[in-house]
Formats: sequence, structure tokens, C-alpha cells
Amino acid sequence: MVLYNPPADYFNLITDLPPNIEILNEPISKSANFIHLFCRWKVELKDTTANFIGALKNDGTLLIWDESERALKIWEKDMLFTDAFHLSCVP
Repeated sequence: MVLYNPPADYFNLITDLPPNIEILNEPISKSANFIHLFCRWKVELKDTTANFIGALKNDGTLLIWDESERALKIWEKDMLFTDAFHLSCVP
């Protein structure tokens, strides 16, 4: 897993991660199953995504948070990652 600019209490907020997860400090080619980016500005998002996307394995997940208002009200609430994944990716 690669993190970019996570909040200080990230691991208190994201509590359903596997216990043996490896946190990478930098994007290494095809090394991450999961990348979580926290960006405040669109230009930062664009640049950071370009820098980190190569670290994602072919079957990996890139999760981006950019502080923008969500189109669906369901996304305006706090939820576990598994719930968010189910709402966004599972039919």
C-alpha cells in the first residue's frame, strides 16, 4: 500500500486494513495493490496521480480524495472502506 499525504489519524480512521499490510514510502513500479491519495488541489491531484500510477499493480486499486463535494449524498458520510468499495465497485 502506498499513501500520499494521509491525515495524521489515518490509521485510527481506516480500521479495517489487514494486520500484515506493508506501507511503502514511495511509489515503486508495480509494487502496490492499493494507493490512497489525499490531495487538496486539482493540479496536485493531476501531478500526484501521474507520479503514483506506475506503482499500481495491474489488479490494484487507486483511491483518491480531493475534498470536493460528492455527487451522491451517500458519499458525504463516513463509512468503512469495505462499505465504500461495495457502493462504488460492486453491482
